[in-house]
Amino acid sequence: MSRIPKAQISQFLVSRSFMVFYALAVFTYVLLRSYNLSYTFDEISSMQIANGDDWYMFTTNSNNHILNTALMRASLWLFDVSEFTLRLPNALGCLFFLGFAYKIGHFLGNKKLFFTLVLLTTMPFLIDFFSLARGYGLALGFMLASLYYALKYRQSKHVLLALASTLFAMLAVLSNFTLFNYFLALICVLLFITFLADHSRVKKLISILVILTTTGIFLYTLTPLLFELKNGGQLYFGGRTGFVYDVVYSLGRCFAYNQLSVGLGEFLFALLFGLAGIIALWSSIRALFKRQLTSNAILSILFVLCCIAPILQHLLFDTNYPAERTAAMYYPLIILVLITGLKRETQTQKWFLNGMTVLFALHFAFSINLQSFYSWRFDSESKTVVEILNKEPKEIHLGVDYLYMPSLHFYRQLEEMHDFHIEQVVDCWEYDLNLEELDPYYFGAGESSKTGLTYKDGMKIASSNMDYYYLHQFVVDELKRLNFKVKTIARYDNARSSLITLRAPQ
Repeated sequence: MSRIPKAQISQFLVSRSFMVFYALAVFTYVLLRSYNLSYTFDEISSMQIANGDDWYMFTTNSNNHILNTALMRASLWLFDVSEFTLRLPNALGCLFFLGFAYKIGHFLGNKKLFFTLVLLTTMPFLIDFFSLARGYGLALGFMLASLYYALKYRQSKHVLLALASTLFAMLAVLSNFTLFNYFLALICVLLFITFLADHSRVKKLISILVILTTTGIFLYTLTPLLFELKNGGQLYFGGRTGFVYDVVYSLGRCFAYNQLSVGLGEFLFALLFGLAGIIALWSSIRALFKRQLTSNAILSILFVLCCIAPILQHLLFDTNYPAERTAAMYYPLIILVLITGLKRETQTQKWFLNGMTVLFALHFAFSINLQSFYSWRFDSESKTVVEILNKEPKEIHLGVDYLYMPSLHFYRQLEEMHDFHIEQVVDCWEYDLNLEELDPYYFGAGESSKTGLTYKDGMKIASSNMDYYYLHQFVVDELKRLNFKVKTIARYDNARSSLITLRAPQ
């Protein structure tokens, strides 16, 4: 038996040490954001549902991410109310994501472990969701677990691995319904693996029955809930133009994360999506004709089916296309298709993967912050505003934009500020605030916004006679343009908002 050279052992230990250190650094970053960042608009919905008596009613509100709601209730039962308590389930979901990112990389081979772990965790928009009290982080963690067991099932054909993959996919769907397309695609792939397995007919039949029975029970329970949500108008978020514009370009904008120009982010992501699409189509066709499944073929077929599913649903049921956060599941699939499809056999492929890893790591490093989440950047200073006004020795009346109402109320209650009153003075979508992360188009509200304030609009705000106003900078600038007396107490460039006093012009 040959001995492994000491240099090789040393290199192996250094590599593994770096992986562990890197994973711990990412997890620490997630924990710090969970603890520090201001609670956001959509998280308030999650908390209200989790605290409500009808939290188990899953068909009345699409914000009820079932598993996340249950785990938030458990966290609130164990600990006092705080941002960290409410976000704890998804923060722990990050451990799941990191662990299975490592396991997938190790399964694909030591040469691909580094690329897998780093590329899966350097999308800043994706990492946001592990620090949020929403179901997306949990869903992504369970999705990676499901992918891992699907790859293992392809290798050993043991039905328990297929069952594990299916169950984790179910948990992903229960964490967030946007993973339903992934679940449907996965079941097709698992059945395909089973059909091609070198097993007896009886063993194949048992495996197929296990997969179909588990899937059938799940679909029988879940499908009526989804149709009830759709018929109730709850599945309103998403794109209405087409797959490329709504899925690919929206993810490109999110990938840019305010560090790259929107156009550059869209171009780079479209390039990656297109390359992954070409590899996936070629690998899928080759696998179907040769009836041979590799890891790349499994991931490729999954990716292709996940792309086809929303297009068919839009045509058949007039559903919206996934966009931004509801399209986040495509990122892990893109990365894994590229890693397994580019075998690093040529110098060009080596340079591409190496360059991509370095650029993604740098982009992630420049995106690191303890201030805000991309999709709720406007809420990044709510905690700060409440802290400032809490120092006032008198009763306070604050006029606010609709956007800031939920988070300000949350901190008012958290701090038990009984003499702090909040009143909405600007309606939802009343003005076109031109927020990249809050596009009215995805909410079906784009045509209702005005492009500027009239004098009458300004008087409506000023006549409320609040002690202070916390408004979006667009509204503040418009009030100044109309010669209203605006005194800025604090301006927050990251949130694009200002805390002001306001009086009508004489």
